Order: sequence, then C-alpha cells, then structure tokens
Amino acid sequence: MLIVAFCTLKLKHTNSQIKKAKFFMIEKIYMNFPTFYDLKYNINPWMSKNKKPNLDLAQKQWLSLYHTIKNWEIKLEVLENYLSPDSVFIADSGIIYGNKFVLSNFKFAERKEETKGWQQYFSKNYKVIDVSSYGCYEGSGDSFIIKDFFICGYGYRTCESVAKKIGDILELQSILLELVDNNFFHLDTCLAFLDTENLIFYPPAISYLSKKYLENNFNCFDIPKEEAFMFGCNLVQHKKNLILQQGCNKIADIARKLDFQVYFQNLSEFIKAGGGAKCLTLKNN
Repeated sequence: MLIVAFCTLKLKHTNSQIKKAKFFMIEKIYMNFPTFYDLKYNINPWMSKNKKPNLDLAQKQWLSLYHTIKNWEIKLEVLENYLSPDSVFIADSGIIYGNKFVLSNFKFAERKEETKGWQQYFSKNYKVIDVSSYGCYEGSGDSFIIKDFFICGYGYRTCESVAKKIGDILELQSILLELVDNNFFHLDTCLAFLDTENLIFYPPAISYLSKKYLENNFNCFDIPKEEAFMFGCNLVQHKKNLILQQGCNKIADIARKLDFQVYFQNLSEFIKAGGGAKCLTLKNN
C-alpha cells in the first residue's frame, strides 16, 4: 500500500481561473461559540466523563482566543453552538477551497448529526460537496490546502479512499499522510504549516514513509513530546501571526526565528476533549 499517494489531476478549469477565483475570496475565519460544550461521550483518548470541562472557564478561554484573532486584519464570523457538545470544534466541519465547502462525514455516530447544521449554514455562501458515499472524512481537522496540494491525514478518522477523491474534486494533487498514534487522531494535532515552506510536526505520530515525504519537500521542525501532548501543533496561523497553547516555548522559539509574532492562549478546557486553538477555528483557503 502506498502511504504517500498522489491523485491524478482532472482539470476542468485552468489553473489561472482557479487562482483568480481564490484571489477575490475575502480571507475569513469562522468560530462557533461553546454554548453547550460538554463531555458526554468518549470518542478519543483525551476524553473522559470523569474530567469534564468547566463551561464558564471554557467560554472565557474561547472569548480570549476570539479577541486575539479579532485584532488581526482578517474577517471573523461567529456561529452559535446549537449543534452538539463537540461542534465548537468547527475545524472538523469540513474544508473550504474557493467557493466550495467539502462537508465532513464523521466516523462516530455521536458527531454525525452536526453535518446537517454545517450543510445548512455553509450552503449560504459556498457550494457544499457531500463526500459521504466515499467514506469518512473529518474536514480541516485532518487536512490542509497548501499551494496546489490537498494534504490529508488518514488512519483514524479519515479514510484513505475519500482523501484521494477530495483531491480530484478540488482539482488538487492529493498527498496522503498516515497517522500511527491514536493520541493524535487528527492530522492537525501533530502537524502544522507555518507557511507554504515551513512546518512543525511530532514525528512519532506519523508513519516513516509519510515523515520522509515531508522532510524531502518542506522545511520540517520537530517538536518535543511534552509540547506535542500540549497540542502545540494545533495552532492558529494568519500571515505572520501565530496563536499557541500556553507553555509551548520550543515551538514559540521556532516561530520567532521565522519572524512570527506569537500569542499564547490557555485552552486547557478544550484540550480535555482533544482540541486546541486550530480545532476552534475554520479558515477559508
């Protein structure tokens, strides 16, 4: 089995048309207020009904993240959390590329009801693409769009087959990365692109061949185990601004050497559910 695979491009439009369409998209970040955030089930190693989040503190932490992003030069749109206890993690709702929104198809039944709300909301401004017939896919939690590549993690939440199909749908080359540590069940929990050339990652969470592909094609910076388990890779990046989980000082040092302005946030109540700053945001591409 190929661990890193490329899908054949089937272009229906020219690259110049695609880039032109992207150029006129207003950069935007979506967030979803944690009105009903809670731990009511266990669907990843981080979740425990015995370690429930403090909702008041979680909302304060969310608002701190919101106000940090609001000060940047980017449009910010907030939804109400009316879908499920986990829908605050809006990154998992899908991925946006140009005028398309690829809707997630969650692996676990506990989150499947979310898709109805996401479809209804994002259909107002995007063409919603349903990939549920191809298998499970968990949105920006498992995927990035970098240049002309659809980079997708698989192994726990997203199926290899659907990852390849999405590349074809978006007319991008697919790069598939195999995840091998269930603590890092989504790609964005163990890898983050700082820009189109530089990334940070926690190598033990990714298969050997996937790791080698990344090292051969990007400037890769390993992060220490303790910061990986603090969700250090689950960061928010916009231009030269970076939001990190409080205490991720090694990652901050890497970012500052690349001229990033670093903002620390304490998102302890969301880490209890297996999410960090990036999980709480969805950015158009």
